[in-house]
Amino acid sequence: MNVSDYWSNYEVTARNYEDLQRHISSISHMAVKKNRTIVWRGQVDANWPLTSRLYRTFINSNPYRITEKEFSKLEQRILVELRKWGLHSQRIGGRLSILSQLAMLQHYGTPTRLIDITFNALVAAFFATEYSKNEESKNGRIFAIDITDRIINENKYLRDWEDSLDTPWSKSFKKSQHGSFENPIELDEYLKNWDYEWTTHYYAWKPPSLDGRIAAQNGGFIFGGVVGTILREGYIDFQNRVNNNSSFQVVNPSTGKWLPIDEFRELTCLAIKPKNIPTKDIRDNTRNAVYSIKISAESKKSIREDLEKIYGYNHSTIYPDFPGFSNYGVSKILDH
Repeated sequence: MNVSDYWSNYEVTARNYEDLQRHISSISHMAVKKNRTIVWRGQVDANWPLTSRLYRTFINSNPYRITEKEFSKLEQRILVELRKWGLHSQRIGGRLSILSQLAMLQHYGTPTRLIDITFNALVAAFFATEYSKNEESKNGRIFAIDITDRIINENKYLRDWEDSLDTPWSKSFKKSQHGSFENPIELDEYLKNWDYEWTTHYYAWKPPSLDGRIAAQNGGFIFGGVVGTILREGYIDFQNRVNNNSSFQVVNPSTGKWLPIDEFRELTCLAIKPKNIPTKDIRDNTRNAVYSIKISAESKKSIREDLEKIYGYNHSTIYPDFPGFSNYGVSKILDH
């Protein structure tokens, strides 16, 4: 499925900096009014799907079917290899948590299930309009993603994910978390229901400032299980039980019918619910909501210039490290 065609049913378009500010304000003000938490992601090509790099790597070699089980196996192989290299531990501070390992891998270009996001809408605008020779003539896109109650640092039931030396979404971790089950059948049912939860929701993490880049970008990560063919949607009530209701289904606006899961997976690896940007109010039922702002190709240069003039956003402030200088500072000199 063509990404741009699908999002055209939900997006608004920014044709200049004023449009962009108005659309961002529309989302932000209504989110504040309804006590929702929004994070942002900018992509320089509006036709790119909302996926992690590991997901893209996987589907390139397995184009017909992807499951969370196979995806997790690939992730574990990477983490095992990292341990063989001795990079899972630091000289100061000791062993890194699994999430910190994934964050460091992501930082240095290794495919992971993490998707970079920012808590600053204008930083996302920088990424959506960032100069790229191959994408300058293409529309950009900003995703506004509702993560209310899904930031693991701020949720007392999820906070231990950040420091876990086991993969937080693995069954072994869940077993260690919920050892209070006396009946093995109850534990088995809980683990089955966790699969529903993991593949029908996503989570956000605001990591510590492992380096200057994360701080400069007000960055974080969003992640979740591969959106599945689950016929019901589950949410954990955090009292060792899972409630199951409704279903995870997304409508194809062009046909009015449910979108086949394989087609939806071409759009994203996350269990998102595309929504129109609200003009009056955000409904209370906004779980998994994602909004989209398309930035016209013709406006990229002017918006980029305004972001630098007004806020000082450029490659030196967004990538304040040696890799950033190597990628952008040196190339700027050599290209001229």
